[in-house]
Amino acid sequence: MGNVSKNSTNDKVLSQMKCENLHISPDDILCSLQPLIAEYFDGDCQCSSDGITYTAANGQKFRILAAEVK
Repeated sequence: MGNVSKNSTNDKVLSQMKCENLHISPDDILCSLQPLIAEYFDGDCQCSSDGITYTAANGQKFRILAAEVK
């Protein structure tokens, strides 16, 4: 199985995943976290290939990054 598609966690996809064949990219992690952050915190949350940018309702800005550790 190739790369995990963005936010595809339906039962069919999960049942086809084999740990030894699964490749998760940093982008997969970021794009999976973005909806959770947007749901739990008021403000603007944008996901791009280089990270998540979260701007809180009070104007604070945060950058969330992910990198594979080898």
